[in-house]
Amino acid sequence: MVDALGNSLQNNNTDDDKLDSDTFWKYVGRFILYIFIVLMFVMNLCAVSISLQLNRGKNIFTKLFAAMFAFFFGIFYIIINVYYYRIKVLGNGKLIFLCSENIFPI
Repeated sequence: MVDALGNSLQNNNTDDDKLDSDTFWKYVGRFILYIFIVLMFVMNLCAVSISLQLNRGKNIFTKLFAAMFAFFFGIFYIIINVYYYRIKVLGNGKLIFLCSENIFPI
């Protein structure tokens, strides 16, 4: 049987229907990659939330710049800036107050 473009409509190749080891590991690799991407996105959103909460009393441009910086450099922002904020701004490593009800204060 042939369609209008001359392509055969019969499926005589049954090898494509089997799941071999290479195909399985290809999908496992993709799954791990997608999980990594989602985790990085969640980490960056956490960094944005921390950035907005640390800059709670600042103007909108400072908040926007800090949030963009935190989103682009999520894990580094959390490690470096939060540590710097606790040591230099608060002094003696006091705890940072993070509001759990409004996680993205604007």
